[in-house]
Amino acid sequence: MLRFVERHRGFCQGLIGPWGHRYPQDGAPGPAIGFLQEAVRWWDQWLKGIDTGIANGPRLRLWLQDAVPPRVAYPVRTGRWIADPEIERRQLALGDGTLGGPAAEEVVHDWHSAQTVGVDAGIWCGWGGPTDFPGDQRGEDGRSLTFTAAPTVRARRDRRLPVAPRARGR
Repeated sequence: MLRFVERHRGFCQGLIGPWGHRYPQDGAPGPAIGFLQEAVRWWDQWLKGIDTGIANGPRLRLWLQDAVPPRVAYPVRTGRWIADPEIERRQLALGDGTLGGPAAEEVVHDWHSAQTVGVDAGIWCGWGGPTDFPGDQRGEDGRSLTFTAAPTVRARRDRRLPVAPRARGR
């Protein structure tokens, strides 16, 4: 999605949210959005020629999740919508458990993991349900080669996404 939005020469919009592999108005974890309203705005603009203002919006909107303690499920992921984030490509060096700036010398990390790495990682391509996400991941961390880096996201907020209407009977 990021490369498409960056390279597409015509008008396009990308939307990346916290929900599982469902439509954004139905997906979990929340926040849900009024995706159908956004789709109608898009179609009215490009199929009917009605100026909905969508062409003046950002090319990319994404949900930047807050850091939260690990849990098997969250009904809503706290965070904020950001629009057109500045995406910077950089090459980072692998240090001693860290991911950082250029290394003074090449460091070799030789790792032979068991074929069971990943079995405690939750369901692949989950729908956002309470059994999709992993519980205790200490075993996975202990069987994996991991590197940690400081957060690097800088973006402006965007509050232009409509909120999804509440579904009745849920």
